[in-house]
This record gives sequence, C-alpha cells and structure tokens, in this order.
Amino acid sequence: MLNVEHLNCPILFIRMRKIKVSEEELNMIQAFRSSKPQTQGTADASGNNGSTPMTTPVVGTGLEPPKRTYKIQPLSKVLRKAKRLYYSQVDKSVENKIKCIETALASYNNLYPDALRFEMDFRQERDRLVDSTRFCNACMALGLSCTDVADHVVFEGKGIVEKVLKEGLQVVGEKVHMFNKPLWKDTESLYKAKPQNGVSKVDTEKKDANE
Repeated sequence: MLNVEHLNCPILFIRMRKIKVSEEELNMIQAFRSSKPQTQGTADASGNNGSTPMTTPVVGTGLEPPKRTYKIQPLSKVLRKAKRLYYSQVDKSVENKIKCIETALASYNNLYPDALRFEMDFRQERDRLVDSTRFCNACMALGLSCTDVADHVVFEGKGIVEKVLKEGLQVVGEKVHMFNKPLWKDTESLYKAKPQNGVSKVDTEKKDANE
C-alpha cells in the first residue's frame, strides 16, 4: 500500500520494492514532486550544483606590492628637453642644436651645476657607440666621422642609442647625413674653464696621478 513516505521515493524504488501502486497514484506522486520548490540546483560542469558561485571579498592586508617607479637619469632629462626645443624650431642646424642643449642644461642646473659633469656623462654614452666596430664601419662607409655621428645619436635619446647598437645605423634613416658636425667643438677649453687657484682641472688630475 502507498504511504506518505513513498511520496519522496523514486518511482524506480517503488517498482523494485513491488509496492502495489496504481497508475493514478503514480501520477499523484509525480504531480506532488513537480509542485515542490527546487532547493538544490543540478550539478553543472563547473561543479557548482547549479548555484551561483560566491566570491569572497578580498580584504586589504596592507602588504600590497609597491608601484614600480622608473628613475630617469639626469643626462636623459637634459637631452629630452633639448630635443623638444630643437624639433619645435625651424632652424635644424648643428649650431642651433648646441644652443638647445645649453638652454636645457641651464634649466637643470640643480642636476648639473658644473657643465663638465654633463659633458662627462654625455661622452660616456657616446663612447658606447664609438667602441662598436660595426657602428664605426657604417659611419666610414657613409664618409662620416663616427664621433660626430655618435654625438647626434646620443642627442636623439637612450632608446635610439640602444636600437643603433642592436640593429645598426640604418635605424636613424636619411637624417644621418645631417650628423656631420660635432656637438662639442672644444672639449679641452671646458676642462680649463674653471681653474682652481689658478690651476686647471686637467693639471690637477695630472698632478694627482703623478703622486
């Protein structure tokens, strides 16, 4: 005989237990089940049982990694400003390029109170190019001085310097033919521009080396 607990039993279970149930009673069981609210969702492929997955809010621990900062070298700051000044003007002569460097350098006197320090940094970057045999050979093939070209490549920025060293001088393009004059005409005069007690810096360095 059909009891109340049989309402929650599967139909197959009722048939296997050979419980005497009429077709009318089976229809009643199915109707009873269809009227019950669904309390559990069916399992889906993600294993969430048909329910909406809950997300646990992330609480700040105060240990978040700091933002990455990039430090710009003093030489790059001066050359960036000089480059903006130069390319904003009609005059694209080497003389005007030198004036733009001097103007930018004067605005960053807190970074380079001594022009000699700037030139030493500039020459150090230039020597990276001059020490490259491929770079020098490319300059000679164009009938240009490798030191003169290196000056102008450094002026274009550190990114261009790296590309020239990696890919070759062709990355500069046709304007390489404008790199035919040095950006520093008289280096020695800059060394002797500020004597110390009547003695130039070059003489002081030689004296220290001998001692």
